[in-house]
Amino acid sequence: MVPRTFPSPLLRPCRGPVLLAALLVACGTGPSSGPTVQRVVISTASTTLVIGDTLRFAARAEDAGGTAVPGAPLIWSTLSSSVATISTSGLLTAVGAGSTSVIARSGTHADTVAVTVAPSGVASVIITVDRQLLKVSDTVRATARGVDATGATVPDRPVTWTSNNGNAAVVTPFGLILGISPANPVLITATIDGKSASIPVSVVLADIASVTIRPDTIILGPGGTGQFQVTVLDEFGFDATDRPVTWSSFVENVGTVDQTGRVNALVFGESTIRATVGGVTGQALLRVVDASSETFRIALTNYLIYPVEVLLNGNSIGTVDAQSTGSFDRPLTASAAVTAALVRPLGRGEEMVESWPAVADPTGTISYEIDNVLPDGSTYFSPVIRNLLGSSAKVFVDPLPKIEATPCLCSVSPTDPDTRNVGYWLLNGASALRFFDVTDLTLTTPLKTVPVPAGQVEARSGIFRYNLSSLP
Repeated sequence: MVPRTFPSPLLRPCRGPVLLAALLVACGTGPSSGPTVQRVVISTASTTLVIGDTLRFAARAEDAGGTAVPGAPLIWSTLSSSVATISTSGLLTAVGAGSTSVIARSGTHADTVAVTVAPSGVASVIITVDRQLLKVSDTVRATARGVDATGATVPDRPVTWTSNNGNAAVVTPFGLILGISPANPVLITATIDGKSASIPVSVVLADIASVTIRPDTIILGPGGTGQFQVTVLDEFGFDATDRPVTWSSFVENVGTVDQTGRVNALVFGESTIRATVGGVTGQALLRVVDASSETFRIALTNYLIYPVEVLLNGNSIGTVDAQSTGSFDRPLTASAAVTAALVRPLGRGEEMVESWPAVADPTGTISYEIDNVLPDGSTYFSPVIRNLLGSSAKVFVDPLPKIEATPCLCSVSPTDPDTRNVGYWLLNGASALRFFDVTDLTLTTPLKTVPVPAGQVEARSGIFRYNLSSLP
C-alpha cells in the first residue's frame, strides 16, 4: 500500500473569498486605513418655497483635502417639521409657512441651509351666504375665503365684494348684502388675489308692518276738499311709502277720496277713509259739518308790552294788543296749532315766537298765555327808560346782547321820558344798556353802561325799568 501525501500548509495558495483581516499576512500584504470625514457640504443653496412645493437637496462628505469620502453616510433633517420635512434621500417638502433650516450630518460633522416657506397662492375662492333669499330693506351676511391648490385656506387675504345689480342689492366691503328692490337673481361676487366666485341671491318685497294716515281727522263743510297723507313702514321699520296705495271711503255719499288721498266732502255726516298697502290698512276720519254752526275759540292773554300776531296752523288770524286778552272764533278744524309772534317796534330787538302743541279736533275754548319766558327757557327783557337828566340833550340807548352790528339808536330825552320802542332782547349774564352821546357820530365809546340783573326784570311782561339820572 502506497502512503498518501498532502502539500504543506505553508505552500497552500491564497484563495477567496476569505476574510481579508485573517489573511493579510498569509497573502503578503500589510494593514491600511481609508480617508475620514472632516466636513459636510450641502450643495443646494438657501431657497424660498411655497406650501406644497418639493425640492431635492444634495450634499457630500469630504476629507481634510476636500475630496469626497465615498460611502460616507448622510443623515437629513430639518429644525421645524411644521414648516418643512425631508426624506432620507434629501427630498424636502414645504408644509407650512415659516422659516427653518435643512441639516445634513455625517458622523460628528454637519452643514445647514436656510429655507423659507411662504403661503401658497390662491387657486380658487369659496363664497357662502347665510341665506340666498332676502327682502327689501333686509340684510344678509356673505363670507369668502381663498384656498390653494390643495384646498387649504390661504389666510389673511383681502376680499373685494361687488354686485352685478346695484339697483336691486348692494354689498358692503365687509360682505353685508342689503336688499334694495325686487330682482332675481342678483350675483354677489367675491374676488381674492385675482380669483373670483359668485353666488346668486333673490330680493323680494318686505312685508308691510303699518300704514298711518295723517291727519287722523279732516273736518270740512259740504263741497270742501282736503288732503290725507300716508306713512308706510315695512317689517324692518323702513319707509315704504313708494309702494302702491289703495284709497277708499266707507260712506261715499258723505265724501269720496281719490288715489292720491284727496277727499271731497259731499253731505253732512262721517266716513272712514282707508289706505291699504300690502294687505295692511290704515284709517282716518272725514267729518262733513256745517262750518257756520261748528266753531271753536282761541283765547290768548298777552303779558308783553307789545302786540303779538296769532297764527293758526301757520296762517295769521289777527293780533292781540299789548297787555291784553284777545279771542278768535274759528271754524271747527281737525287740529289746531297756535303760534304767537312778537310784533317788533321799529324792527328793534330779537324775534320772539311762542308755540303750543297741536290740539286734535278742538272744541270749546282753548286758552294760551304769552310772556317773556319761552317754553325752551329763553328769557327776554324790554327796557323802559325815564330820562331824569333835566337837560334837552338826547342820548341813545343800545341794549346788549343784540343781533345788530351797530348801536340801536333808540333816543331818550326829557321830552320823551318813557322810551319803550326798543323791543325785546335776549336776557343773559352779559345783558346791559349802553348810553351814547348823540353828538358823537362814531358811537364807539358809551358814556355809561348799566347791567341788567335778571332779578330786576318784571315777571311776564319782561320790563326792565331804569331811571337815567346821571352821566360821567
